[in-house]
Amino acid sequence: MRFYRIEASFASKLVATINPNQPIIDQYVLKNLNLKKPTYSDRNRLIKTVQVYEDVCERLNEIRESEEGREIIRQFDEKYPNCKITDIKKLDLVFWQIR
Repeated sequence: MRFYRIEASFASKLVATINPNQPIIDQYVLKNLNLKKPTYSDRNRLIKTVQVYEDVCERLNEIRESEEGREIIRQFDEKYPNCKITDIKKLDLVFWQIR
């Protein structure tokens, strides 16, 4: 059996470069969202990796719409008033920074 590299983090960075409303898969973001990438040897790794990305998107959108998410975004905007990034990027950065 041959295993192929699946570079979820790199691929998500490329997607986020093209569409700034899309999040990035990162170990810290995943940890803070209680998600895990599939293991390297998982036979369904590609399918599961895509599902994890969809889960990240869904959870960050849910958080963005929540009271807590709106407060995080408000505080981000207050601290960085001239930062011109999307709300998803703001949440993504906050969850990435929490280690």
